[in-house]
Amino acid sequence: MKKFMYLLIIALLMMTCHKDDIVVNGISDLPVSGKIIYKKNNRILLSDLSSNVHSVLSADNVILDRDFRISNDGQRIAYKHVGNSDEDPRFYIRVIDIESMEAVNTMEGMDHRTTGMAWSPDGSEVATINYPTNSIRIFTVNTGRYRDVFLPGEMPYRFDLANSLLDWSGMDEFVFSVRTPDYPYSMGDMRLAFMFADGSGFRLLVPDVGEYSTVDYPRDVRFSPDGNQLILRKGWVVSQTVIIDRFAESEQLFWDNCINDPSWSGNGQFIMATYIDETDLVHPKVSIQVREVNGAQKTTELMESETYLLDWWDN
Repeated sequence: MKKFMYLLIIALLMMTCHKDDIVVNGISDLPVSGKIIYKKNNRILLSDLSSNVHSVLSADNVILDRDFRISNDGQRIAYKHVGNSDEDPRFYIRVIDIESMEAVNTMEGMDHRTTGMAWSPDGSEVATINYPTNSIRIFTVNTGRYRDVFLPGEMPYRFDLANSLLDWSGMDEFVFSVRTPDYPYSMGDMRLAFMFADGSGFRLLVPDVGEYSTVDYPRDVRFSPDGNQLILRKGWVVSQTVIIDRFAESEQLFWDNCINDPSWSGNGQFIMATYIDETDLVHPKVSIQVREVNGAQKTTELMESETYLLDWWDN
């Protein structure tokens, strides 16, 4: 009897911890759905916002936390994986199927640890920055083979070792960050640039648009679903999040706070991001929030208690 009661108490504690571990707020008040990948308590989790089903992707430290991307059809996840022994310190890109949680392929060929990863529009390829070759390396998921798309040789720019941004639009175009080799560690020397997946059409975003400078250490850049706008975080001392109309080359301040990894909804009407409330600098509050792009820009806290958004897929 004592053994039974002991097991019952343990089971109840486990159920309670699981229930309290994941808190989702406000879904019924917002027309958002889909799947999100986030980090909580050193675990990487996947949640289906429609069914409120949660899956643990990893509980160890072999994953580069911020390099997660859900494919455009919501069926696969790509992430960077580090060999977990001294004999295997290499970096890989691993692709898993969301429904079965089984590996589709583990692709080799990354020469260096970099940030930045993106799916092709049709979901057949994954791209990342390869710093040693100064190229965007594109992997074919089914075969594991890769090809390099190089920056134009006449351009005095190269990818940044520590902060290589990358996204891939539905128009088969990349957006990424570059800097001049004369100032390899200058935060104010970074530029946003565009180039098509075949290596053509390289151009820089105009450095200054409106009141704010897009040269000021841009981070976390993502295309809108139609490819006409960008959301990005920038600023070194004071961080701000702005939305840029890339064709009108106009810019608007969207979030005058510290946020990470902003992601668009499928209809382009909402932004989800990790929000860091630094009112208490010793113990800042971290949560996942959703904000309307237009109108009153209503903000809803989606997940609280030290949760960090990694990616959001919403069709």
